[in-house]
Order: sequence, then structure tokens, then C-alpha cells
Amino acid sequence: MRFSKRICAGLLAGCLAFSMTGCGSAPSPSKDQDVTAVTVGDTEITFEQARCYIYLTEAIYENVMLQYQMYGMEYDWESVVSEDSDKTQADAIKDSIIQNIIADEVTYNEAMKTGKYEVSDEELKTIKENAKKLIDAMSEDTIEKNGFTEEMFVEYQKKVNIVSKYTYDNTKTQEVKREEVEKDVDYDKVYRQYKTEYIKLDLFTTDDKGETTNFDDKKKEEAKKQMQSAYDLVKSGKSMKDAAVVAEGAKFNTRDFTVEELENKAQFCVEAAKLKVGEFTEILEFNSAYYIIKLTDDDSKDAYEEAIEVAIEQKKAEKYADAMDELKEKEYKVEINEKVWDDVELGDFAIIADEYEKAFGLLVDKSEIEETEQ
Repeated sequence: MRFSKRICAGLLAGCLAFSMTGCGSAPSPSKDQDVTAVTVGDTEITFEQARCYIYLTEAIYENVMLQYQMYGMEYDWESVVSEDSDKTQADAIKDSIIQNIIADEVTYNEAMKTGKYEVSDEELKTIKENAKKLIDAMSEDTIEKNGFTEEMFVEYQKKVNIVSKYTYDNTKTQEVKREEVEKDVDYDKVYRQYKTEYIKLDLFTTDDKGETTNFDDKKKEEAKKQMQSAYDLVKSGKSMKDAAVVAEGAKFNTRDFTVEELENKAQFCVEAAKLKVGEFTEILEFNSAYYIIKLTDDDSKDAYEEAIEVAIEQKKAEKYADAMDELKEKEYKVEINEKVWDDVELGDFAIIADEYEKAFGLLVDKSEIEETEQ
């Protein structure tokens, strides 16, 4: 199994998991898939069904952790979730998996009660294609280790498809008044927005290989003359967009930034914030470019209104989640098969960790080293 195929398995698993939602004495995948992992209401969810959740979650986190490690940052299954906790990432993620399984079952059951939700023929076609791609990307060892079949991932996706639709529909219907979120969205200190127009002329060239060469003094002088022509036009009353055309190599663009962003002291933002509305700068040089910046607004509420909308959607999601939690507590008895679930130790349970580490170049077989040396 080539490493490119192993990477494909991990990335495909991650995409499938996020696009469709959010070993000791563990059962043998070939013999005990039918053992109950958790009972939700009248439904027994088998370990076979749980394995799909485990694999997809374990795969995406393994990829994320290995990327962190490639940049020298410590983040793995044994990392603690916080400085004041002994709980490991593996424990926390494992808890989230079983809670996701329970939440999906409650939601799926509620959706089915309405009689309004089903998987369309077109969706089923895509689901089957996804399942086939995922299985094709897995190594034979992974398939054998878990007892995976395409049908297992078809059924998983069908359920999550219904869960996603029901969640979306019922989140939209939650009532949230603007006043409920306004107090948490600070206009003056965070979201008051500046709007600018600017002309920029880069002081370097880039070749076909992406390598850059800075202008020498002669080219910089020529570029300055080009920008001076544009500046003179702006000063005479021409628009920034029209003025940019006369400066060879220059580009017109716009940029918005908030009060909060201004605190980062980026030179562009600092220079723009010095202006009054309608004013423009002299020709400035920074970040390997010449700039002329014009402030068009220093009291825009666009970012604030977007933040309000986001806050409203978040509040709706919170209200929906609270309603589903309350429903679960009232109407669904949940029993986790602790004997089975306790034996799930994330990190190398459903995935094969070595495959991921080899894929990222962090682990090499001794045999591969020997072959290289020969």
C-alpha cells in the first residue's frame, strides 16, 4: 500500500466526516460486530455502527496531530486537554464520539417520526460513491482490522444525511431576538470598521518558479515615477481606480478592517486610520511595495451587522442543542455498554497509526531503510 493511498484514506475520511455532520479486550471485528455499544431509547446501536464513527474521528484527528508534530508542536493522543486537567485528548475525543452517536440516534429517531425525511436517489448515489472511494483508499489491513464494508459506510452516511437535514431545519426555526445577542457584540471596541481604497505597485518580480527578485534602485525610481503619475491624478480629483491605470504594474483594490484588527498595528491599517474620510496618503513604501491609500469610511457597521447575524445563528444552534438535550433526558433512556466502550483506546484502534506516520514521513520501516542503503 503506497503512502499516497494512505493519505487519501485519512483526508477522505476527514472530509466525509465533516461534510456529513460534525486493543485490549475490545470485540473482534470479524466476530463481535453485533455486540451492543450503546442503547438509545428502544434502539441498540451495534459496535459495527460505532466503528464507523470511531474510524472517521480517529483518522481526522490523527492527521491533525501529525501535522502539528511536523511543525514541532506537541499534540497527540496522550496530551492533556488543559493544564489543570489529567484528561487526555484520547479520553476527551472518545467521550465526544459516544455522545455524537447518541445525539445522532435521538435526532434520527425524531426525524423519522415526522415522516418528512428521506435520502433521495441522487443523494444515495453520491453516498455509495463516497463509501466506495473510502474503502478503496483503505489498506487491506485496515479493512481486516475493522471488518469494514462499503455498506457500513453507506448506512452511516444515510443516517447522518437525515440528521443533518433535520438539524438544519429545526435550527432555523429557533426564535432569537436581536437584543439577545447585541450585548455580546461590541461595536466601538471590536467591530467598528474602516473602509479603504488603495493603489499598490510591487517592488519585485516573480518568475515561473515562484522565486522573487527585488527591484534595484533604478527600477524603484521608475516605479516611484509611475506612482507619482497616479498620485497626481488622485490629487486632481480622479478616482483611485481610474488613477491606478496610468501606473504601469500598479493595481487598484479595496481593504476593510475593524478596530480590533487595527490593534495588531499592521502598517497599512495604521496609515489608513490616520486619515479623515475622503483623504488619501502620500506615496508610502512598506512590505516591498508602494502604496497610495484612501479612507472612504471610518464608521462602517458592515462587520458589526455580520457579527450580529453570526451571533444569532450561534444562539439558534445553542437553543436547538439545548432542546435536543432536554428531549433526550425526558424521552430517551441511554445505556452505554461500559464493558465494551472502556476497551476502546484511541490512537491505533480503528486506524493503523503506522500507516499515517509513514504517510507523513515520520516513521520508516527498517526494511525500507535497508533497501535504500543497498
